[in-house]
Amino acid sequence: MIVTARYILRQTTAGLVSLLFAAVAFGAALVSPEASADQFDNRKYQRVAACRSISASVYSTGMIFNPTGYETMFERSRCLQRLAIDERDVVLCSEVKERKSLFFDGSGVSEQSCRTQVSERLDRDAQEVAARDFTTIHRLKSLEFSRNGNGKDFDLVVITDGSYAGRYDLDIRISTPNRSGPVSIEQKSYPYGGPNVPRTIFLRRSLLADRLGGPIEDMELTFEITLQLAKTAGNRSYYDRIADDLRTSRLTVELRLSELPPWRPQTIE
Repeated sequence: MIVTARYILRQTTAGLVSLLFAAVAFGAALVSPEASADQFDNRKYQRVAACRSISASVYSTGMIFNPTGYETMFERSRCLQRLAIDERDVVLCSEVKERKSLFFDGSGVSEQSCRTQVSERLDRDAQEVAARDFTTIHRLKSLEFSRNGNGKDFDLVVITDGSYAGRYDLDIRISTPNRSGPVSIEQKSYPYGGPNVPRTIFLRRSLLADRLGGPIEDMELTFEITLQLAKTAGNRSYYDRIADDLRTSRLTVELRLSELPPWRPQTIE
């Protein structure tokens, strides 16, 4: 981390104004129609817009306590270089301009430095991927349906096999013979740790009836359950390198809820 202990900041009046507009542009980017539906692509778009809104003439200099190469720099270039490294996007490096100075070294913020640091970060990502055992990602093993103790609703116990800690997206859909496609019942993210712990999903009768359009007990129901390792801030840099068949598992179960046995309290022997 670069710490600026003492510096002399030189800016033009136009540069000061542009910094104020940077915050406005950042807020506008939050609702831009050009942003992707993917939360990480959306965040990247916002950050790129914020960096580009900084005037190219704004700079900091005289930062003599910074490491060599970071004593002077254009603020827009510093912003874009940080973003390029964080996002592993070497294309952004072409916008990073080195500030030349007679007395201070600004080579640390430059197109070449940016490209080098992005490459180094990608190498570390590759090493991390190689060191991880993705075959231990939690996968669906079995599903157990039962009546809930309240006498009207249902429980779905999701049993997995695996030990890879992380967040997982659970998607529950139901289809019936008289519908053209499956109906979404639940889409939610859950944390999974090392040892497997069965997870109970509460299925409300009224919700099922509302989604399926009528009484559900005697319907022929097909449950389609998907469990997928979620893309998070911690794994986004290498998530796409994990094969889809490793990070995703699916199970399909056909049943009539009316055939489930009555609920009975558990007894402790």
